[in-house]
Amino acid sequence: MIADLSVPAPEACIHHGLVVDRYALNARNVAAVDCDGRAGPLIAIAGALRFPEYYGGNWDALDECLRDLDTWWPAAGWVVVVSDAAGDAWRQLELCWQDAARHHAVSSCSLHLVYP
Repeated sequence: MIADLSVPAPEACIHHGLVVDRYALNARNVAAVDCDGRAGPLIAIAGALRFPEYYGGNWDALDECLRDLDTWWPAAGWVVVVSDAAGDAWRQLELCWQDAARHHAVSSCSLHLVYP
């Protein structure tokens, strides 16, 4: 299933079992990056989304960097494809992700977390 990755309602920014058409995303100036879900989300997401050096590696810093993502990586949206994510920490990430999606939706940018 290929999803419509337009600006979603924040509760619809997390996808399970999707195929992402990277060519179509790049044509729309949407950054699609992979993330190794075996690492903790604080490390894995920071690497995938090129967080700045000042990233503190905690949940508050993750919230801040997700909200400020467009300051160092301007795009119409961002998609992170996560492989093999499991555990409570990844569920915590989804809460942060939805807050950031709500923030970016105001400026018509999309933020998606995809578990294939």
